[in-house]
Amino acid sequence: MKNLTNTSNKAARRGFAVLLLWSLIFPVLFAQSTWTGGAGTTNWNTPGNWTGGVPSAGKTVTIYTCTTCPVITTMGNQAKFVQVYAGGKLTIGTNGGLTISNPGGPGMKTHATSQVNISLGSSLTIQNFWGEGLAIGGAFNNNGTVAINGGHTGIAVSAGATLSNAGSINVTGSSLNYALTSSGTVLNDGSLTLDDANKDGINMPIGTFTNGQNGTLNITKTSVNAIFTKGTFNNNGILNIDKGLNGIYLLYGTFNNNATGKLSIGGTAFLNTGIYVDPGTFKNAGELTIQNAQSKGMEISSGSVFNNFNKITLNVPAWAGIFNVGGSNFTNKPCALIESNAAIVNYATFTNNGIVKAPSGGSGLAINTNNGTLLGSFTVGSGNAPVVEPNVKVWTGCSGTNWADVNNWYPNGVPVVTAGAKVFVQNTAQASGNAPVVSTNTSSPPLYLQKNASLTIASGGTLSISDGTRRNGYVEVGQAGILEMNMQAGGNVDSSALWGSNGHHHWEAALQSSDASYHRGSLG
Repeated sequence: MKNLTNTSNKAARRGFAVLLLWSLIFPVLFAQSTWTGGAGTTNWNTPGNWTGGVPSAGKTVTIYTCTTCPVITTMGNQAKFVQVYAGGKLTIGTNGGLTISNPGGPGMKTHATSQVNISLGSSLTIQNFWGEGLAIGGAFNNNGTVAINGGHTGIAVSAGATLSNAGSINVTGSSLNYALTSSGTVLNDGSLTLDDANKDGINMPIGTFTNGQNGTLNITKTSVNAIFTKGTFNNNGILNIDKGLNGIYLLYGTFNNNATGKLSIGGTAFLNTGIYVDPGTFKNAGELTIQNAQSKGMEISSGSVFNNFNKITLNVPAWAGIFNVGGSNFTNKPCALIESNAAIVNYATFTNNGIVKAPSGGSGLAINTNNGTLLGSFTVGSGNAPVVEPNVKVWTGCSGTNWADVNNWYPNGVPVVTAGAKVFVQNTAQASGNAPVVSTNTSSPPLYLQKNASLTIASGGTLSISDGTRRNGYVEVGQAGILEMNMQAGGNVDSSALWGSNGHHHWEAALQSSDASYHRGSLG
């Protein structure tokens, strides 16, 4: 006789198991929606275009290869997670908006050969995620507004992938480790703000990051490095680094602050170093300002190469404005300028062909080779002697040969006769190549000519010098040119350094030697 009770119990258990299985499957199926384009339109909000209906909050969205691909043209759209596979495409059109909120996982993930386009006047918000907010494996193009708030990584760009921003992207979150990581290609020609990373603002193991001429990149707060890169970083626009442990940490990579670039580090406070190159290649052809670094403004080490073609300003409480060590090679190019309120400390190779102004050379051999102008207390291995006098106006010739051009002088501006003022003309053959030419009626404070430097008074020009001319340079007076020197008591002219062609010399004190017939004299 069959045990009817046992049989019925087994059937009941099987039925319960089936119901339990379907209770688990149905919510998963219901919580997913895959794009089919079955309605024959691109409208995101058409139910017939989806396997699970129009996406809503809590739904996972999947987009595979498509020819009729989804376009969002309305505000208020929501999803839990969006994944765009190879060959897939998602567009948020003008006046369209999508919010992705996922408290337990990532926000949006795209794969190789996929494409996401955010149009002008549209928005994408990714919030309350864990893991990666926006993981880019294909092409992500933003012309609208993207806001990402959550943790662990705000944006991750894979090798071979591209992030192009001509709109606005804002990444923040107190639980972020990295605001942006990239092994691919990033081009910012809009506004990109990275805030509140517990590790790095930008972390680049490989790849290329370009901040374009129209780009503004703000890294406002990081706990370790604002930018850590082993790849290539090009700044052609505005790059502001506000607060963190290190501003830029360049490791086996290349950083180019190009001619249109404006790089500012340490607007609020830094705990350690503004720029740390260990090793790598750094080129500054734009404007570079470092403030508030507590340890060093810049540390160049481990055989690195640093070339300055433009202007570096270091206003730091650190013990060293520049710390050059470990076989590195630091070169200040012709017409380039370094202004530092802290010492330049060098235990490697430092060559100056431009202008360096700093209070002292520090404990190392400050400048190995000086072919330019040094303002401060330096030790020099070879080349031209430093200038240490206060109130000196230095000829650079970086804008041509015209004495009256304000851009040919450092500090900027034509010399004027004031108490204690002096004019210094360096060896322009080793600097800009442009020797000064006086073509108008001009007055000058005492004039100091560096060895082999020259000055020309053109025909019709007059140069009146208060208290004479010193050092070992040369002055040429052109036809109908006039040189006047008012030698004060004790003034003199030191070396044979004056020639001309029918010019006129007027002295208010006797020369040590002169030959009027050849218009020659010894210049002091």
